[in-house]
Amino acid sequence: MSPDRLFLEKGELKNFLQQREDRLKKEVYSYDSNYILNVSEEDFCQYLISQYSLDTPHIHEDKIKAYYPEEVDVNVSRAPKRIVIDRSRPFAVKGTQVTIVLPFEGDGELFQYKPSTYTPNPPRGKIEEQEIHLIYQLAEYDTDKLKQIYQRDLNLIKRYLEWVRRDVENF
Repeated sequence: MSPDRLFLEKGELKNFLQQREDRLKKEVYSYDSNYILNVSEEDFCQYLISQYSLDTPHIHEDKIKAYYPEEVDVNVSRAPKRIVIDRSRPFAVKGTQVTIVLPFEGDGELFQYKPSTYTPNPPRGKIEEQEIHLIYQLAEYDTDKLKQIYQRDLNLIKRYLEWVRRDVENF
């Protein structure tokens, strides 16, 4: 099982934000001019903000948890340090799967869009409700190596969220 890549599934964030802005303008222009002239400006603005603003996700690092390791078959056909006769076919060995759960609050939909700043290798994970699931399959279980990989992935996700936040603030 290979986790999905975050920040890519639905395309570029700038296009999503532009569509959202277009919907906002369309809604404003759809109102009768008498309504616009007579409605409370503050109430109308608050309504539009509540409908169209976005809340960039924030990870609750104090609530991160890991599921107990479980035994799985790990495909090592592409592992560089493994001797495998035919790398075009899967070759599995018994290994360990660990899932680390990162709870977050905010609009999880923003994990599906690529921000204006990005790296060639975006983070991997699965969004399930208000959580990011980082799934690691290791042929040889090494706690220190797992911590190192997890910390690198967490830092990359946080960097991407900062880039998303910047794009959303400009919107």
